[in-house]
This record gives sequence, structure tokens and C-alpha cells, in this order.
Amino acid sequence: MFSRTFRLPSDCIERSSGLGSSVTESQSLSQEDNPPANQDAEKLSTKISSKISQSDPWQLLEEEIIQNPNDITKWDLLFKSFDEKFEELYDEQNKESISDEFKKYVHRSYSDLLQRFPYLNNYWKNFSIFEYKLNGADASIDVLSKSVNNFPHSIDLWSDYMSALITQYEGTPEASRQQEQINFIRAQFDKALTYNGQQFLSHPLWDKLFEFETSLNVDDEETSREIFFTCLKVVRIPLYQYAQYYKKFVEINKKFSINDVFSMEQDKDLLIEEYLKRFNKGSVEEFSLIEEHQIIDDYSYKIFTKTQAKVNEKWKYESALAITEFSLQNYSQIEEESEKWINYLNYEIENYRSLDTENKDKIIQYEYAVNIFERALIPLCLNSKIWLKYLAFINTSHLENEEKYDKMKAIYDLAINRFIPLDDNYIRFSYGIFFMKYDKFELSNELFFDLIKLFGGLGSSKVYQKDDYLEAVNSLIRLWSQVLDENKITKIVEGIIDNYFEKPDRYTKRPGASETNKKVKDESSEKFIFNDNYVKIFEKLLNDESICVVIDFYLNYLITNLTQSTHIKIRKFFNRYYKESAIQKSVKFWKFFVEFEGLIHHNMVNLKKIIKHIQYNTQLPKAILDSFIDLNYEIVSANLSEIFDNNANTGRSDDTLIMYDNDISESLIVNSSGRKRLSNNNYIIQELEEAKLAKSQNKYESGQPLVNREEELLKIIRKHADHPGILVDHTPEISNKIMNEGNWVSLDKDVVDVPNFPTFKNVEKASLPIVFPSNDI
Repeated sequence: MFSRTFRLPSDCIERSSGLGSSVTESQSLSQEDNPPANQDAEKLSTKISSKISQSDPWQLLEEEIIQNPNDITKWDLLFKSFDEKFEELYDEQNKESISDEFKKYVHRSYSDLLQRFPYLNNYWKNFSIFEYKLNGADASIDVLSKSVNNFPHSIDLWSDYMSALITQYEGTPEASRQQEQINFIRAQFDKALTYNGQQFLSHPLWDKLFEFETSLNVDDEETSREIFFTCLKVVRIPLYQYAQYYKKFVEINKKFSINDVFSMEQDKDLLIEEYLKRFNKGSVEEFSLIEEHQIIDDYSYKIFTKTQAKVNEKWKYESALAITEFSLQNYSQIEEESEKWINYLNYEIENYRSLDTENKDKIIQYEYAVNIFERALIPLCLNSKIWLKYLAFINTSHLENEEKYDKMKAIYDLAINRFIPLDDNYIRFSYGIFFMKYDKFELSNELFFDLIKLFGGLGSSKVYQKDDYLEAVNSLIRLWSQVLDENKITKIVEGIIDNYFEKPDRYTKRPGASETNKKVKDESSEKFIFNDNYVKIFEKLLNDESICVVIDFYLNYLITNLTQSTHIKIRKFFNRYYKESAIQKSVKFWKFFVEFEGLIHHNMVNLKKIIKHIQYNTQLPKAILDSFIDLNYEIVSANLSEIFDNNANTGRSDDTLIMYDNDISESLIVNSSGRKRLSNNNYIIQELEEAKLAKSQNKYESGQPLVNREEELLKIIRKHADHPGILVDHTPEISNKIMNEGNWVSLDKDVVDVPNFPTFKNVEKASLPIVFPSNDI
């Protein structure tokens, strides 16, 4: 059983396009968020569910599955209840005894699970069996066809599918059998063996192919040649049953010529020339029948010994594999098996890299490695490390760029749209980098927009994944900076920031949509035509956290080319936006300006103003504040001469070094800056101020504020002292404190006056039970 509930792409990724899919601009950017493509199916499921009797046991199970769709035991109970309902409804004499609603509901339930986890072998089989009982053989075959399309590397499912096709063919009256049926079955075998023919345990598929071909007509020349060339192919592959296929090959290879036997050799002419020299012959026609048989036997045995050596090497790794199927029950054990698969993969990859590009076996070794990757990704399909390793292997392979791109794109699409959980997103961001590498900037742009919607909870998924959302925003803006010139990207980002804070600069003319398109098309490369509509969509996807990412990009983009005008521009930007509430929580914004003034310009006056503002007015965590105070302490210490010169002109000393310990103190009694900052941002104090202001016509009485914020903050802290998180209003307090009476103890007197005994208030309430917050909302 899973230790946690995975959020998979099938939960929320929009099916209209999918991540990284190539769609037109009008489809992807000028429209509002499209609903998921399976929305209609969900409505259908709800509609069907409403027609099923509420007394059926799966009503409660369905609710539990929605809460935890990874709990396979609940799915098992659901399917078991379907079986029981079928037995209850089935009437052999009445074919309509089972309603269409029930059939659709069963079909929808199996499809939901297998859409989520397409590598569940046995559930595809059960689905096929149930479909056979409900709708007949053709419907069952349709399910098997879908199963091998969704899970093409399953030998088990291909075996069942091919058996069903052969049975259907054999059940057809002999007079009605057509060559098209045979050709279709052969085409399906070719497809099955393309995916699985080199799998170490693929003998069930090869056996079924031989069985089918033999059943057609063993004396037919075409069939005989099909069997021979199949044997010639399979004896070269290191399979568990390699000896069995070698024996079959030896039984029939004498019926064919040397040219046929050598037909799969890349250096066929060189091989024939070698045998001609050995037998002192001038041409193949001069070989006697016995010589031909000797040559065929010699050649076949060389193939056998080579295959046998390969099998022995692979057996070390194959025998170590305990889990080769995907499972929901023991996924933790499957993760532990990943090391064995990685060792196997490293072995095949090393064999591939050891061969020269000109070596004829390099392509074969590449196929072996790909096959092991595909097998490993059955039990480990949720493990992004294996997918990334697969992509890295393809990226360094011998394939041409175009073929490499197509192969890697298919792997990325399968991984991120079907398998990799939505809390493991390194591979998704690497997909955008992959597009950029191949100059597919439009696709990269599309991908990052999709990711922003997905992680921002703005599309079909309503879950906000902050870190991934901010990373997607950062990736998109950096993509634009790579394809647009410096002037253009600066204006675009400035416009985004201005519009977000509703502070458009009326004195700066910004290009309109048509002007933007024209300029970018002329000045940028033709790889990516930037549309002004992108900016409008991007602005709608921003929040207070992501606008800070844009600001951080903007400031660092400016500072890469520092000039006098740039310095002025950066300081103007600070003065314009530093009071915005979104920026009060931005660590990167304040870090930039502390370093800008303190490390670049050594402007201690500006630095001190910034630090004071951070201390008193921002909403940063204390650990971050302490880091800024530490950084400020180091900068000030390194610039003491400038500090003293500046302070000498003002006639004041600098308190940065003196107050350092106080400023980082955990005590709000000692840490006055922290006390003031927290009191200014405490909502209880703000509510108290509003209440008193409502009773008073004037905010100030006798020139004094209505509320002493810092004193109120200390009262609140005292109320929390005994019970953190619970406000206690009836803690006993001393009512005649010495300080309140103005009586200080003088240390100059020989005889000290004894103060009055303390008196208390709230004593009678101290024993009352604590009123805890109610759970009711």
C-alpha cells in the first residue's frame, strides 16, 4: 500500500492539450481555462450513479475511493460488488436482464482505475473478462486492444490479446476466412514483438507466433518461409528459451539456401567470401549439398555460442530481479528493488558505450538497453530518477538529432502526463529546457503557461503548490529573456509590475499589441514570435508571491549591466514600490537592496534606512530578520571609517554595533525593534484600535494615541505564557506594582524602606477552567 496519496497527472491535467503539447496560440492562450476533457465523463458517471439503486454496496465504496484513489483494497471491494450484482441480475434466458446503466457504470469504474494506473496487468484482464460477460467477445477484445495500447510492454496482455484474435479467427467458418484476417494478426504480432521481442522472458509471444504460423499450413511455402525467418531472427536474441529456438532453427535451416541463412548479416558478402576461401570455391553455386550443410551448421553454431554467452551475462541481473510488475500493494518494496534495476541498466549502458559507432552491434546493444529501460519503468513508473536516466541515455545515444528529439519527447510526454506524481516536478521543468535546446520556444512557452496554471490552482486542479508555481513563473520569464532583446524584455517586465500594483507610468509610452508583434518579429530571431497576448494572460496568473519573482528577475536583469542611469533607475524603483504589502514579505527584494547599497555602493546611510525599515515595517520571519542584521553587522564592521565620518557630520554616534545583541534577542522586552514590528502587525491590537476609535470622535485625546501598541503586545504575550495558543484573561496580576506607584528603591540610603505587601486582581478567576477554542466554525 502507498504510504501517501499520490496526486497523479490523471487527477487534474487538462486533456485538451496536455503538458507540452503543440497547440495554436488561439487555442491555448486567448481562451479561458478549458474544462478537463473528462468532465463530460464525470457528469456521465454521476448520472449513471444516480440511476443505480442507492442500496447497492458500491455507493459508499465510491465515496471512499474518491477520498483515497490509491487504496486498491477499496477498488477490489468495488469490483467484487459488481461480480455479486452480476450474479444477482444475470438471467440466461433474458439477455436484457442487466441494464445498460449497470454496464456503463462497470465500464466507467474500470476505466477510471486503469486510466490512473495503466500498468495494472490483472485488472485489465478482469476488465476484459467482465466485458465478455456483459457485452460479448468483441467487446472483450476491444478492452484487450486498449490494454496493449496503454501498456504495450506487457507480454501477458499481448498474449491474451493475440489468443483472443486467433480464437476469433479460428471460430470463423473456413469458407469465410480471409487473408486480411491473417495479415491483421501478423501485423499485431509484429507490433507486439517490436515492443517485447527482446525481452528476456518473451518466449510466450514467440511460442504463440510459431503456433499460429504452423496452424495455417505447414506445407505452404509462404508459411514455411515465415517460420524460417522468424527462427533466424529469434536465435540471435538472448532469451530464457534460447536453446529451444536454436533447436527449432536447426531442424528447418537445411531446407533453405546459404543466401537465405545469411540474409540478416550486414556483411553478408564478406561472410560468403570467407567460406568460399575456406572451401576453395569460386562461387556459391560450386558448393556441394554436404558443404552447404556444413557451412549452415557452422554458422548456426556461431550464432548459438554468441547468444549463449550473452544469456549467461544477462542471467546475473535477470535472476536478481524479484519484482517485475507494477503493484499498489507493495510499492515500498518496489522502490527498494530500484537499485537492482539500476545495476542492470548500467551494465547495458556500459556495453553500449564500449562499442564504436561503426560497430554493427551498437544498434543491437542500443535496443537491449532501451528494452531494459522499458521493463524497469513498469514497476518503477512513478520514479522520476529512472525516467531521467532514460532521457539522459537517449540524449547521449547515436541517434540523429531529429530522431533523438522525437524519442525524448515521447518519453517526456508519457512520464509527465501519465505517471510522475505532481509533487515531483524536476522532470517537468527539464521538459521546458529540452524544448529550448531544440529551439522549440513556442512549446516551451506553452509548457510553462500550463505549469503555472496547474501549480497555481488556476486550472482544473485547485491545489496551490507554492514552490512549483513560483518556479514555473520564474522559468517563463527567463524564457522570454532568452528570445527577446534587452530593451523589449525590460519594458515588458516593467509593464507587468506597474499593472499589478496599478501604478502605470503615464509618461512612458508602452508599445501596443501590434507594435509589440512587429518589433519582436523584426528584432528577434524567427524561432519564436512573441505575442502581446502572452503578457495579458501572464498578468492574470500572478499573485503577491509570484510578482516578487518577477521583481527579483527585473532587478537582477538591470544590475547585470550597471551604469549611472541604471543606479538611478533601481533607486527610483525602490522608492516607488517598497511600501507595497506584497514586497513586505519578499526576502529576495530586501536582500537585493541590502547588497546593492551595502556591498556595491557602500552607502551606509541608505543601508541603515533599509535595515530600519526591515526591522520595523516588514513581515519577514525572525530568522530572516536575524540574517539581515548579521549581514548588516558584517557590512558595517567592514566600513567603520565611513560610518564614523558620516556620523561625525551629524553629531550622532551609530548604534548598529552597540544594539546588535538586542536586535537579535528572542526577548521582546530587550528587542525593541522586534516589539515595535510585531505590535504594528498584530491584528488583535488593530481591532482594539478600531474599537476605541469607533467610540471616540478624535483619534487622539490629550495628544496621546488611543492605544499603546507595544504595551498591548506585551499583555497579549503574558496571556499566552501559561498556555501557548490560548488567550487567558484571568491570570492573577499585581495591582500595586512598585514602578506604578513611582517608588524606586534608593541605593544611597543605609536603611531601605520596606514596600507594601502586593495586592492582586483576577485572583477569584484564577481557578476557573480554561475556555478552549471551539471546533465549530
